[in-house]
Amino acid sequence: MVNSLENFKYVFDKALEGKFIDRSDQNQEMFARYMNDRDFAKVVSEFLRKQVYQQIRADAAEDKL
Repeated sequence: MVNSLENFKYVFDKALEGKFIDRSDQNQEMFARYMNDRDFAKVVSEFLRKQVYQQIRADAAEDKL
């Protein structure tokens, strides 16, 4: 909760890459594109990072109520 979106990036991006690797056998085309197309990976990472970050913060705010 104390991390900014920018600081969250370092942990999230590594975890996201790990998820792509873990599921590479389920969608080889998506895995290959993510791993080989840096522009695509950047767009996907930025989009998902913001979504997850906002959801974590929203969930934490609800827990405080």
